[in-house]
Amino acid sequence: MSKKIVTMAHIPITYSHLCYYVNGMLSVPGGIDGMFNIFEVDKDTMKIDQAKMAEDIAEYGLYTYEEFSQLVPVSQQVFEAFNGSYLKIAVGKGMIDTETLIALAERYSAYLN
Repeated sequence: MSKKIVTMAHIPITYSHLCYYVNGMLSVPGGIDGMFNIFEVDKDTMKIDQAKMAEDIAEYGLYTYEEFSQLVPVSQQVFEAFNGSYLKIAVGKGMIDTETLIALAERYSAYLN
């Protein structure tokens, strides 16, 4: 009789960094579409295009913690850990909606509170 071994995959992320590049490939945890790649990335430098980022901020604005927490009830620590201010741009671009943000907050807030 063979022994069954259960394993889990872990994706290392750090506070306020939901993705990182590994050998030239973007690595992100699954199930968080709309919370990363909000800004255009220069494929040669692998850095956010600062001019286009400024244009997006000018067009959509940024959430304050007070504004965001009225939509998605989270602590300020969770807001900061997930770069909540930039999520206004993701919502404005149609990359994510408030219902999905609430569901993600419920799922991941426990890890930070």
